[in-house]
Amino acid sequence: MVIVFSQVAILFVFIIAGYVLGKTKRADSKNVGLLSALEVYVFLPCSVFKTFSSNFNIGYLTEKYSYILISFCVLATVWIIAILISTFLSDNKYLQNNYKYSLVAPNYGYMGYALAEGVLGSAGALNMMMFAIPVMLYTNIIGYSTLTKRKLSLTKLLNPMVIAMIIGGIVGITNINVGGVAKTVLDKSAACMAPVSMLLTGIAISEFKIVNFFTNVKLYIVSGLRLLVFPLVIGVVLCLLFGKEVALTALFVHAMPCGLNTIVYPKLVGEDCSIGAGLAVISNIFACITIPICLGLFL
Repeated sequence: MVIVFSQVAILFVFIIAGYVLGKTKRADSKNVGLLSALEVYVFLPCSVFKTFSSNFNIGYLTEKYSYILISFCVLATVWIIAILISTFLSDNKYLQNNYKYSLVAPNYGYMGYALAEGVLGSAGALNMMMFAIPVMLYTNIIGYSTLTKRKLSLTKLLNPMVIAMIIGGIVGITNINVGGVAKTVLDKSAACMAPVSMLLTGIAISEFKIVNFFTNVKLYIVSGLRLLVFPLVIGVVLCLLFGKEVALTALFVHAMPCGLNTIVYPKLVGEDCSIGAGLAVISNIFACITIPICLGLFL
């Protein structure tokens, strides 16, 4: 599982770079706000559009629609459990939302895609993207709303990521060819998503005393559930019900560390992201060990 360690290493190179920039005052709150805006309004939507327009077609959807249904069931179960756990962990509504989001939405977009491609090839990566659609919807609709404190409404549902999903899905189904300048813009913008997220994470982390993260028991509880308990239970249940291929596909989504939007979205609206930063540090450190364990059991 060399690719696992290499992906985590890449992740931490950018995080460390952001951390150094923050600690040396080369980056400040203005830079963080700009990076958050670029991430939410440019890079993430381009990445979402690229994924949907490239993979969301009638043929593949007809063959693999069950992946979406299974994933919705898994997501709903995890979401209900996450609500109960987050209520136990804090009385503060916003902190509850952070814990709940971290338990439900893993960092599948950066690590999951790369790992699936490296371990299973393009076919396996495509299956993983299909399985990730419900989580992507949760991330960009419910997650976006709760972490930015914006109430759900018909107008608020149409945030940049959802619009990108809709247009990308239409392009994919109608088999419209996206090439030339448009493809280059999408490719380059999508490529910026992970590095900018990591830099933003590092800058955000630099505002806090890292030692406090390692003394917060709640961060270990959430990370342990996110990295081991949830993926192992999901993997075993799906393997028994649908076979090893479905179980392994699910793990490339649900065995990943905590998502970074608990930093990106709060920063966008000037909210506290200390819990999100702590979970990013703790879960990604332990992911070096847990991901090979979880995937190795089903390969």
